[in-house]
Amino acid sequence: MTLLDSFIIGFSIIFGILLALFFSGAIKNVKLFFIVFTFSVAWLSSSFLIYVIFR
Repeated sequence: MTLLDSFIIGFSIIFGILLALFFSGAIKNVKLFFIVFTFSVAWLSSSFLIYVIFR
């Protein structure tokens, strides 16, 4: 698995979790900067974790 594959898989996992939280109403009154910052940190960390596990 390449690093690009792990970034794509990590993006789809974190984006799915973010959509689930958004549609469930858990992140109604949260500022956009906090959502984007948390999303980017979670995307990077999960992508590298997937890359290390499936390398």
